[in-house]
Amino acid sequence: SGEQLPEENPLPTHEEVVQSVKHYTDDFLLEEKIERLQAVTFLMQLKQTQLLQ
Repeated sequence: SGEQLPEENPLPTHEEVVQSVKHYTDDFLLEEKIERLQAVTFLMQLKQTQLLQ
C-alpha cells in the first residue's frame, strides 16, 4: 500500500480553509453583511450622482 496521497487529493489551500471556516462561522452574520453592503452601495451611488450634478 502506497503511503503517498494521490495527486487528485491535494491538501486544501489556505484560502480554501479560510473560506470554509468563514462559511461555517459567519452564516448568522450574513444578513447584517448584506444590509451593510447595500447601504455602502447606496451611499456610493449617492456620491456619484452628487458629483455628476
